[in-house]
Amino acid sequence: MNRHVKTALFVAPFLFLGGYLGTEFFMNKQAEVAKKNIELRAQPGCNLAQAPCVLAHETFSVSIQASQTQPSVMTIGLDSNETLHTVVIELLGNDGSSTGARNMQTPGDHKHWLVDLPGMSLEQPDHLRIALSTASHQYYGTTPVRP
Repeated sequence: MNRHVKTALFVAPFLFLGGYLGTEFFMNKQAEVAKKNIELRAQPGCNLAQAPCVLAHETFSVSIQASQTQPSVMTIGLDSNETLHTVVIELLGNDGSSTGARNMQTPGDHKHWLVDLPGMSLEQPDHLRIALSTASHQYYGTTPVRP
């Protein structure tokens, strides 16, 4: 046996072990990425036009309320039990029409968010679609605005 064969026999088990551990690490990272998008479920009887609505998944929850601050301005507020990075909403009509995505603004603590929608009233949209992100997950959900 020459020195090249001896070196190959000595190095091969380390390469095998490194490849196995590297593959395991990569596969776990892919599994974590797949778990990031989580659907929020509205609690039964949710109706934004009458009362705040709670959307939740396990320990994470958000409370959404809609109010008519002026005759043609609808305000939507959101309170969360965790710090949020971004919140985007979209109002949908019964015919599938959309107001377009709107970013909500926070007064600073990133647990309370608000958006004013001029030209809207509580009678116009049928559903509210929401997408929000935390440091580790992205959440989405839909809730009715009126029955």
